[in-house]
Amino acid sequence: MIVKLLSFIKANFIKCSFLFLFFLSTNSYSQCAGEDNSVTICNIQDPANSSINLFSLLGGSPATGGTWIDNSKPLEESTFNGFVNVQTLRNSGIYTYTYVQDPSSCTINTATVTLKIGPYAGIPSPNVTACDDDELFNLFQAFDGTQLGPQQNGVWTAISNPASLVGNTIKPNVLGIGTYLYTYTIAAVDTCPEQSATVSVSIFEKPDSGAPSNLLLCSTDDLSVHSNLNLNDRLAGEDTGGRWTDLSGTNELTSTADNRINVENIYNNFGAGVYSFVYKVLSSNPICTFSETRVQIIIEDPLDFRGSTLVVNSDICEDKIATATYTATLTKGPQNIPPGNYIVTYSLFDGTTTRSFSVNDEFVNGDFVFDIDKVNLPAIGSYTFTITNIVRTESRRICTNLLGIISDVLTISPLPKINTATVTIEPICSGYDAAVVISGDTNLANGGYRITYSLSGDNTAANQQIDFTAVNGVANFAIPANLIPNTGTNTVFTITNIVNRTTGCTSAVSLSKIFTINATPDVSEISLSIENECLEGDTVVQLSGLGDITNVTFNYSLTGANMASNQTISAEVSSGEASFIIPMELLANSGTTNFTLHSLVNDSNACIAVVLDNNTTSFALENCTVFIPDGFSPNGDSRNDTFRIPQIEFLYPDFALEIYNRYGNLLFKGNKDKPAWDGKNSDYKVGIDGVAPNGVYFYILHPNKGNRKPLQGRLYLNR
Repeated sequence: MIVKLLSFIKANFIKCSFLFLFFLSTNSYSQCAGEDNSVTICNIQDPANSSINLFSLLGGSPATGGTWIDNSKPLEESTFNGFVNVQTLRNSGIYTYTYVQDPSSCTINTATVTLKIGPYAGIPSPNVTACDDDELFNLFQAFDGTQLGPQQNGVWTAISNPASLVGNTIKPNVLGIGTYLYTYTIAAVDTCPEQSATVSVSIFEKPDSGAPSNLLLCSTDDLSVHSNLNLNDRLAGEDTGGRWTDLSGTNELTSTADNRINVENIYNNFGAGVYSFVYKVLSSNPICTFSETRVQIIIEDPLDFRGSTLVVNSDICEDKIATATYTATLTKGPQNIPPGNYIVTYSLFDGTTTRSFSVNDEFVNGDFVFDIDKVNLPAIGSYTFTITNIVRTESRRICTNLLGIISDVLTISPLPKINTATVTIEPICSGYDAAVVISGDTNLANGGYRITYSLSGDNTAANQQIDFTAVNGVANFAIPANLIPNTGTNTVFTITNIVNRTTGCTSAVSLSKIFTINATPDVSEISLSIENECLEGDTVVQLSGLGDITNVTFNYSLTGANMASNQTISAEVSSGEASFIIPMELLANSGTTNFTLHSLVNDSNACIAVVLDNNTTSFALENCTVFIPDGFSPNGDSRNDTFRIPQIEFLYPDFALEIYNRYGNLLFKGNKDKPAWDGKNSDYKVGIDGVAPNGVYFYILHPNKGNRKPLQGRLYLNR
């Protein structure tokens, strides 16, 4: 029955209330829950108020077996046994409790008991203390804990130093030493008057062991400076009379009164580390505890990272900027480093700006690996990464660690671009390489490149590759002669790809140039000859087998009796033959001279052919000096009857000889058809019967060869 009623009350309490009122006004059933009643309780401390039976406070004639509801609580938690301990209520005020009977039992099935609970301010403790290092003190702690505690809905008021009071707390460390009064007041309720209680709080002084100043040293410092360190010098504001304790077992303190240590000795015996010493001061009162301060002597060794290397991976080409990922690996040098977490600081120089970054991680098998955000590498260029600091995370950064130079350069290279460049290929001669020049609008940095190209038109070739070096944006290379054997004006050179051999960056290309290939002279049938000559005569070179060339320039040299190099001379060609004279000044010496024809140039297209076979011939020059007799005797004895210059017809085939008398009269004029003078003036009528008398006569010899000047002299005629 009770369980069913409880479930009904929890689920339908509000609905039932209206239903009960309806029954109350329309039905005349008998009363079973009793009548409402109100009770005021002022003496909270009375033991009788620790268990008040609410059923006994109901008016009328209530029936037993009902259910009590505490109206100050949620419905699900509101049912209880009907007994109230007023002393456990945390606040003064008005509380209502409803007694409920089963609605089927009677019409008026509820009744309410109202308790008006008066104020109770509690009993202050006679000895309330705090220490001046307490940050907060709850004033409710100032009540006698052996008595009934005060209600909680009162108000605290400071009798002295009101600024120190916040709610129900004070700050002893702000107030300082002294005694302070605070009043706790709870307002009146119904006929119960207001109540208040005043508490006294005494604040005592706690001993001050001082503020520490730890000593931070690098082992490379001059530790002898601290060989007699007074530990009290590492404190500020401490009370005297304290004692030092060695927490690190250095044995530097020899008694409770000792306060001096040898830091150099500590390092020599124990190495780098943290060495702690505690200064303790006892309290002069029983309220506050002792105070102690820890001073640390911290010695660190510098870490040696010299010989470490940094590799930032990887260099890329500009077309990979958007998708690239970068990783740096710092590999420690040969020196040992302690395990643990490290902070690595590095700088990034992009050619204009230097930025600094730090990463935190561990060395794993000697390698510290970290990622680099690609947002810091946004464009073409060289990026220099330099390690600027490496420290253990747990270190105090006392020492400057040894780094040396730890650096690497990551390069984002441009794609080689030549699509709008200028290609120059001058006309060439067959059998020779074609010189190619790429210039103009290129972005070729100095260095090596490889292109892929094809040939079409008069000559064809596919997927040919050639390497070259670009200097100041200009590339020079040659198309091999064996790929362009055919002459003509329509050989098309097309580049389809270019790659930077250093960076590996590559680009597709569409760049073409048409060029001309001229015919090179055919020297396979050429032959040459030179007749032996006199030293002072013309030396003629005869050539044949020159084909259909019309004008040619020869390059030759002389060796042997006469030496001359890199000589050039031009000649006309007729029916494949040509001749020229070796200048007399090149042939000053008699003897055998070797003539070598090195090359010839077709003057019409500037094509040159090198003569390799049958290109040397030899000829001899003799000293053919003219001997002119100085007299003759034309007396008919067949001995020296005529004046004749020996070998004159051979030496100077076109010569002319003139003989004059002393009066300047011409007596004789000779040539190759009439080389001798018989002493008669058969051509000129001078003297008796045309016979020249004995005497002196004069001659003039005209060689009529080259630039030879006429020779003149005298002769004696004696019959």
